[in-house]
Amino acid sequence: PPSYGKVNLITSITGILPVANGGTNLTTYTTGDLIYASGATTLSKLADIATTNVLLSGGVGVPPLYSKVVLTTMISNILPVRNSEA
Repeated sequence: PPSYGKVNLITSITGILPVANGGTNLTTYTTGDLIYASGATTLSKLADIATTNVLLSGGVGVPPLYSKVVLTTMISNILPVRNSEA
């Protein structure tokens, strides 16, 4: 008769778990990496970048990216005057 039970992902699975089976299909990561869908069935990673950059949407169907904020083209409305205490 067959034996039923839970699959131990540490001892019963070898190799890289593909996306179709709930994995990422990626073999390594670095601290700060972000995982994103780069296709309908594909995951990719975006490496962290230098400080003082922000994560931006690339638009529909385009990978995200890190960049500086360009105040003249990326900000709408009027920026408030900052209160400062001397």
